[in-house]
Amino acid sequence: MKDDRITIALFDFDHTITIKDTFIDFTVFAFGMRRVLLWMIFHLPSVAAAMSGLSGINNIKNAFFRHFFSGVPESSYHEMCLRYANEYVPHYLNPAACERLEWHQKRGNTVIVISASLEGWIIPWAAACGVEDVIATQPEIIDGILTGKFATRNCNGREKVRRFRERYPDREKYIIYAYGDSAGDREMLAYSDHAYYRRFEKNAHEN
Repeated sequence: MKDDRITIALFDFDHTITIKDTFIDFTVFAFGMRRVLLWMIFHLPSVAAAMSGLSGINNIKNAFFRHFFSGVPESSYHEMCLRYANEYVPHYLNPAACERLEWHQKRGNTVIVISASLEGWIIPWAAACGVEDVIATQPEIIDGILTGKFATRNCNGREKVRRFRERYPDREKYIIYAYGDSAGDREMLAYSDHAYYRRFEKNAHEN
């Protein structure tokens, strides 16, 4: 019997498609290593607690983003995102992830990047690579200025599944592959039919 379901491949971005955290790296690109390091040193206890899982990563991420991006003009932000996507992201790509992504594309599968990083630099990279959709954290912009807040919840953990279901609500219509590398991908992997945690090799049933 023919299976008419649509196959969707969900890829985390940072440390899955890429080999590094682009949220931090983009901020270094935009404001310089010295400023970023000084902020992290000043907030070291909170940063260490968040990285170790002892406290929520969302609060420290919110504070970090507010400090650096509050008041930045939307036009300047998008210019930086486009330049970062074109000049920096290609150097950080994981060859195994890109090969797997292309494997899905050749089979006509729908590829979606779903990430806690901001959509600003993911969308132009994804468009250039033929990736159909991006679900990611969005900055709040009012009157052409970044407020330093997020317009959406941090797209991590359960939020990844919630955002996906919001855009693709009919679960029974899809066969879902998911690729991730961290605890923030756990719910997305559990939601999928075929979960790949820190690996990209084919399973026995795949051609």
